[in-house]
Amino acid sequence: MPRHTRNLPVVLLFALLLILFAGNRPVAAEIVRLPVTIDYPLLQNLMISKAFRGRDESVVLVNEGSGCLYLALSHPRIMEEKGFVRLEIGITAHAGTPLGSECLMPLAWRGFLVLYQQPVINSQTWQLSFRTSRSRLFDAGHQPVNLNGILWQLIESRVFEYLNSITIDLAPPVNNLKEFLFPMFPQHMQQQTQAMLDSLRAGEPLITPEAIKLDILADVKETYKPEDARITEPLSGKELEEVVAVWENWDALLSFMVATTAKDVLSPEERQTLMDVLLETRYTFLDSLGNQSMTHDFVRVQFANSWKQLAPIFRNHITADASPQKIGYFSFFTAADALTVLDGLGPTFGIEVSRNGLIRLARMLGSDPAILHYGSGVNPNLQRLFEIAPEPVQAPAAPEEEPPPEGEILEQDLPPSPPPESTPESTPAPTLEPTSEPTSRLLDFLCAPLHAAEGRNLEEIRKWMVAGDNVDSYVRKVVNLLKAQAQTTAREKNIPPAFRSTYRLMVPAMAWQESCFRQFVMRNNQLTYLLSYNNSSVGLMQVNTRVWRGVYDLERLRWDIRYNAAAGCEIATLYLKDYALRDRKGQKKPDNETIARLVYAMYNGGPGQYRKYLERERSGKLYKSDRLFQEKFEWVTTADWGKISRCLVGG
Repeated sequence: MPRHTRNLPVVLLFALLLILFAGNRPVAAEIVRLPVTIDYPLLQNLMISKAFRGRDESVVLVNEGSGCLYLALSHPRIMEEKGFVRLEIGITAHAGTPLGSECLMPLAWRGFLVLYQQPVINSQTWQLSFRTSRSRLFDAGHQPVNLNGILWQLIESRVFEYLNSITIDLAPPVNNLKEFLFPMFPQHMQQQTQAMLDSLRAGEPLITPEAIKLDILADVKETYKPEDARITEPLSGKELEEVVAVWENWDALLSFMVATTAKDVLSPEERQTLMDVLLETRYTFLDSLGNQSMTHDFVRVQFANSWKQLAPIFRNHITADASPQKIGYFSFFTAADALTVLDGLGPTFGIEVSRNGLIRLARMLGSDPAILHYGSGVNPNLQRLFEIAPEPVQAPAAPEEEPPPEGEILEQDLPPSPPPESTPESTPAPTLEPTSEPTSRLLDFLCAPLHAAEGRNLEEIRKWMVAGDNVDSYVRKVVNLLKAQAQTTAREKNIPPAFRSTYRLMVPAMAWQESCFRQFVMRNNQLTYLLSYNNSSVGLMQVNTRVWRGVYDLERLRWDIRYNAAAGCEIATLYLKDYALRDRKGQKKPDNETIARLVYAMYNGGPGQYRKYLERERSGKLYKSDRLFQEKFEWVTTADWGKISRCLVGG
């Protein structure tokens, strides 16, 4: 037998063993870098809080002989310079010989000491310290100076020792990070999760022009099997309710952060980004519920996408001092950055944003439980962000039976009302009853599907009820209200004159399409406000209470037709001025009628509809709602009010 043939069984056995051992070999852990970003304003204020706690950001190092020997440091200022952390300190020094109540041969100097430092991290204690590489002295006019003798001896012996002893404790944000991340992973992976958290260690600090960046290194193994599609499958029933509840906590947290930032003076770009993210987050939620595409990872994806856009703005406006609350924000930023990094690794790590995780995040920001409360109150800072006054400017109420002014929208008498059965398919009456699916119950927030007008101003409400025998006068009254409100809002919000005539047509067309001119309806023999099929939009302008939560008074949107009209006009104006009329490089501004259709698309679907609507128009694939609004706009333009009775009668 040939030699190579005799050895074949041995070779095969060896190969089999290699395969077996390779198949059972432990999966190598991936080293993941979780960023810690310490912006220089935050670092400066952390240093002040730690080492300059006296009056006017000062510390007295020496005070002997009634000030004969005196050394004080003040006003530390930190920035990056040529690859170093530049620390500038104000110095006040007195040097003399105390003798009784006298001070012999006194010397005094005021100036600045500048240290060029490198950050150093202790991986065991998470203490961040600074090693001085070189230093320079400047006089009070910031001119370089050399000091000798007793003054320099005093400074050299005390100042450097004190400054080099300053440390920043990063253990609290690291511990908060561990507490935050643990519940993000599936419960059956607790052992692997704990191993990852135990592996956390510090990388080398990096000096950048904006901040000191430090990576927390973690050994992470995959925890999610690709064949397990639970994370990306659409939800229903109880699972859907749970995810919606988590989203409401997330929306409350996002609103809190946005409102806190809006207290500060924002650049136009920052304001635009805050509005875009808040609105798109809410509209995307509604869209996912409406088309039943909500998944387990919905909140995680929204959180990560939002944080990438908002983190620079939050850091720029929220960490301006070193109060305990702001240090909590530092922990919050660290945890949010870590979640974004893990999310970027894909679904193989199986992380989810849970309510417990959001609670831990909220605790970093403070002890107020309202941070996660999904309430109905108005937030003045959100109103400031959207440039909405605390009280929308409403058009003055017109006298009863006032004829329409000549030359305005209403230009002809209304024809007799056709019978209800003639309602065409293209103009459906808004559906009032919610569906029986879980999504309709989930969208029903803070109100039951039916609310009677008990305890309200019934006399005022009845003025805005429509019946078969008063359709003509009712339409006149609503058109007058919308026309007057459009004129008022156009004036108050400085709508460009070139668009005002289109605006006065657009507002009634929107109300026609949204509500068929109705604020109130009779349902089950009870008078109530008009509620959309998904229980989220109310009244004449169908203002969405999910999207505009915190900006408008939700009760008044439901029961006050004038307030509802004013709010709807303000929202339409926001989309007009901040989106549709905004200059876009390389893009030709659309004509007025296209702008009106763009505004309506955004009114219904959020800022993202600007691009989507233009694409639909280019491709000729308009939504049904696009075509119906265009139809209403044409009818308003020609004052063809007779058609509205088709959806009013029996409504």
